[in-house]
Amino acid sequence: MFVLTLKTPAKGKIKMILLIPLCCVTAFLVCFVLVSFDEKPQNKTVIGDREYSLSAENEEQQEEFLSSFGLNAYELLSEKEIVIPDEFSPLYEEYNALQKRQGLDLEKYKGKTATQYIYSLSDCDIEGEKAYADIIVYKGRVIAGHLTNYLQNGNMYTFTKE
Repeated sequence: MFVLTLKTPAKGKIKMILLIPLCCVTAFLVCFVLVSFDEKPQNKTVIGDREYSLSAENEEQQEEFLSSFGLNAYELLSEKEIVIPDEFSPLYEEYNALQKRQGLDLEKYKGKTATQYIYSLSDCDIEGEKAYADIIVYKGRVIAGHLTNYLQNGNMYTFTKE
C-alpha cells in the first residue's frame, strides 16, 4: 500500500482558505458582467419623424405595435421559433436592408433564436390582395418585420408600406 501526504506550512493553509472564496467571488462577478452586457434589443425606433415602441412581449403589445402604423391585426395565424443566420445570404442582406429602412437591424442578432409571428390584417391590402404582417421578436422586443400579401408576388414592404 502506498500513501502520499503533502504538508503545507500554516501560512500556506491560510492562503488556500482565503484564495478559494476569492476565486468563487471573482468567477461570479465575471459571469454577472457577461450576462449584463448581453445584447438587449432597443426599445424604440424612429421612422421619418415618428418614434415607435418596439415592445412586443405578448399578443396585446404586438397588436399595439401594428396599430401604431395604422394596421389592425385581425388574427394571429402563426407563431414559431426561428434562428437568425450567423452569416447572411444575399437574400437575407436584402431583407436586412428593408429592416434598416425602418430603423431596425438584424446584424447584432446573428445566431440568436427569435420568435416569428404572422398576423392577418383587417382593412389593409397590398396590390389589391389581403395583407399580412410578419413580426420577429427577441426578448420581448420587435427586431424585424414586414408586410406582404403572400399570395400575389411575395414582395415585402416596411410597416409604413414602402
